Amino acid sequence: MENTFSISLKKYLDSEQDTSKMLEGINSLDRQLKYLHNNNYYVTSINSYDVVFSVNNNKEYFGFSKIDRIPKNCNKDKLIEENIKSLAELSLGVYVYLAMGSGNYFYDYTEISKKYPSYIKDNYLSIRSAIPYGAEYYDSVIWGRKYSYFSDYVKMLNDEGKRERGNSTILVKSTPTGRALTEREESAFVSAIFYPIVIICVLVCIIMVYLLYKYL
Repeated sequence: MENTFSISLKKYLDSEQDTSKMLEGINSLDRQLKYLHNNNYYVTSINSYDVVFSVNNNKEYFGFSKIDRIPKNCNKDKLIEENIKSLAELSLGVYVYLAMGSGNYFYDYTEISKKYPSYIKDNYLSIRSAIPYGAEYYDSVIWGRKYSYFSDYVKMLNDEGKRERGNSTILVKSTPTGRALTEREESAFVSAIFYPIVIICVLVCIIMVYLLYKYL
């Protein structure tokens, strides 16, 4: 028997307080959004009711419940920007809710911004403190009005992290502090080898002098 059900994001948050899991969900939603846009579709409604959490054959995923083809005679870029902005606003509401803890009211910023367009921007400094990851991305959307995909931002950070780990020795030596630390470590390494050799040589000399004195 198939294990299949679907609930709204708002309902899902009543029982789920795992920030890491929600970050993965938001990243997944953003990837879906990019895929839809690339295939000439868009989401007609993004809010805590129309974004859903589903289980199908024990596989869990987040998704959009209202999708349509982008009309030919419309501003496609504008629709895409509105989708990205709405998902960012919804994400901020999720972050604030998780930061406040269970039992608090969930504020759906996608709905609030329809009634009060400047609300998020006016209160962004306090909202920003609740963002667990990627605050610079949300800065660019809310303050800079630069509507890029969150998943692209995450991928960029991951790629940079891989490069830094791969070139960690070069990066360390490229800074004055790094060079000083490296030289200090190399000096300590030379000392660790040099002094035992000196001690051994001295002991050998002592033994030789003793033997010569005893048998001559």
